[in-house]
Formats: sequence, C-alpha cells, structure tokens
Amino acid sequence: FHQQMTADEFLKLAERLSGRPTTSGKKRSRSKSTESQPTVTSLHVPTKIPAIAIDRASNIPSISLSQAMQYKKTSTNRSRLVIEMKVSNSTHLTMFGQNLNQDWSKTKGPLELPTFRPELSTKYKFGRMDSSTPNQDKEEPYKIFIDDQSISRNHLEIRFDSNGWTVMDTGSTLGTVITSTEIVEQEGEQQKVPITTALRGGERRLLQQGDVINLSDGIVLLTVLYLKFC
Repeated sequence: FHQQMTADEFLKLAERLSGRPTTSGKKRSRSKSTESQPTVTSLHVPTKIPAIAIDRASNIPSISLSQAMQYKKTSTNRSRLVIEMKVSNSTHLTMFGQNLNQDWSKTKGPLELPTFRPELSTKYKFGRMDSSTPNQDKEEPYKIFIDDQSISRNHLEIRFDSNGWTVMDTGSTLGTVITSTEIVEQEGEQQKVPITTALRGGERRLLQQGDVINLSDGIVLLTVLYLKFC
C-alpha cells in the first residue's frame, strides 16, 4: 500500500476488498430513543365524605334514664339484711327465688334465712301456699311460703327502697306486730325499752337491727340479726 494513502482512502479500499460497508472514522452519533413515560392517572379524593345514617333503634334496646339509674342503684348497692326465722313446731317452709330455691322442714330451733340483697330482688314476700291456686311459686319472684293456716296467703312484705329496708303488712287476717328497741331517758339515765306496735295493712315501717316481727300471734317470729343500708 501506498504510504501517502489517507485514512479515508484506506477505509474505502478495505470496503471494496471485504465486500461490506464499514463505518467511517467519523464520530458516530447515537440516536437516543425516546423512552415511553408511564401514564399517571390522578385520583380525586372528595374533601367531605357523606355520613351514613344507621338506624340503631332496631338493634340496640333502649332504656329510660330512670331505669338506668335504678339498675345502677341495685346492681352496685351493698345493702344487706339478715333475718332469723323461728316457726312453730312442724311448720313446713318453701322458699322460691334466686338462691332461695330450697325446701325446709323445721320442727325446732331458729332458721337463718339467706341474706336479702337488693341486687337479687328489692321485694321479699311471706305468705301461705294456697293449694287451690296453681303455680304460685312462678308468680312470685321471691317469696317464702309458710305452711300454716294461721298465715295469710299474702301476709308480709319486706322491701328495699331509697329509704332503706322497710316492712309492711299486706292485708293479713291475724295481723303483724313489730317490736323495736328504743333508747329513752328514765330517772336521768338512758335505757333500752322495747316498743311493740301493731302494723296496719298497707302501712310501711322502717326496719332497724334487733327488730322482731311477729306474724299471727307467734306462729312466725322474724328477728333482724344484721341490717346494712348504703
């Protein structure tokens, strides 16, 4: 080859000899392909979301304010009443109610009744089981039945309310007498004196510890052993 051959001439000669085109010595320019950019779809978020109305009346039972307050008073109240019962010989007792479903046959000695509590019931009744009336135990939520003809079917009721523990004769035939101890001053000294009072039908009397309730002239004696009101 000729020494004075230029570079262009040398490339053209090589192209003819090889039979294929060659790239020139010039700087090749690379064409940049335009890369496709991802399409972004904007998401429209509403500034205010409408509230959904839900009817809760059909699903959630509602109670009045007075019922709620009464439930609170009875469910959390720690008031207690413990009564000792003494009955005449061979008197049969039947108790119905929560924690009171038991049968007693007493021939002698006193019987301490299960503790009365307002969270179980605010009303406790005493009376005679009437053989002519069926399902009496189901009609009364908390009642002590005394199998004695001297006791009326609905004789006595002990109730818990905002004033405390009270007792009431519910229209008995032979009546109810209550004996309480009061402190009186005699000759300059304070002494405990028993005060006996006959209860009239429908009349309520506030109970206190130590009271003795006499049903039908001694057939049943109820003595308040312990009383707590709070």
